[in-house]
Amino acid sequence: MPSEQLLTWGWRLPFWASAIVVVAAYLIRRHIQEPPEFVKAQAAKVNVAPLRHLLRFHWRAVLRIVFCALIAGTSYMMQTFSVAFGTAGYKLDKPTMLLTTTVSAVIALGVTPLAGFLVDKIGRKTMFLIATGGAGITMVPYLWSITTGNWSLIFLFGIINYSLFYSMVNASWPSFFAEMFPGRLRVSGLALGTQIGFAISGVIGPVLSTALAGPDLKDWVGPSMVALGFMVLAGISALTAKETKKYTLKELDEVQQGERETAVLTAATVSPGTATHGLAG
Repeated sequence: MPSEQLLTWGWRLPFWASAIVVVAAYLIRRHIQEPPEFVKAQAAKVNVAPLRHLLRFHWRAVLRIVFCALIAGTSYMMQTFSVAFGTAGYKLDKPTMLLTTTVSAVIALGVTPLAGFLVDKIGRKTMFLIATGGAGITMVPYLWSITTGNWSLIFLFGIINYSLFYSMVNASWPSFFAEMFPGRLRVSGLALGTQIGFAISGVIGPVLSTALAGPDLKDWVGPSMVALGFMVLAGISALTAKETKKYTLKELDEVQQGERETAVLTAATVSPGTATHGLAG
């Protein structure tokens, strides 16, 4: 679109289109069946606030997710920084540069479900580590390809980076992160860790990359180091996690919940005719 139209009303189009997502999410949520173990856990009345419980017994898992979620910084670099890098730094055609990210995202729609299928086969941790390494490493040739002005290379490495490897990240992290917690804390732990990590990487990725690219936005080495840094931090953090693909939901509670935590929760469970207890001891 012409810049004037884009800045006045065109930017609103994606937000209006998101109404479709709202309707789809509503319909899915109305008809989806909760796992029996989750229903059982929800039925138990425990006099312990989930956030307080989370930060007392599972703060390490939250911190691990924060660092693992930093790999999202490569996505922000692909979607925002690389466009500015190519158009402002190397005077590449902006519509074509935007088309690179759009095509990569469209292809990712098909790759992500396939990668999700493989997550159940080879493991959450294994897939996340492969994807993290690929997303960090392939950002290097992608940024380099922009400096060449060769559209074939730009599209090729953009698709490999985002459509392939970052799709694998998106396919693995929801189950990988969520299964670091027992059922009662799964939503709280997942939400807290990911949103902090995504927020940090969303700021650091484009801002630090822009600073390291120099005043003329021509240096691709500095931004590449940022992507590799995200990869290293996320990968090391992921290595400290358990592989959980072999466990059922019931077994996950036993694996991720320590004896002291279990004792405290048992004492805090509300039963008819008994007094309730807080999170003490």
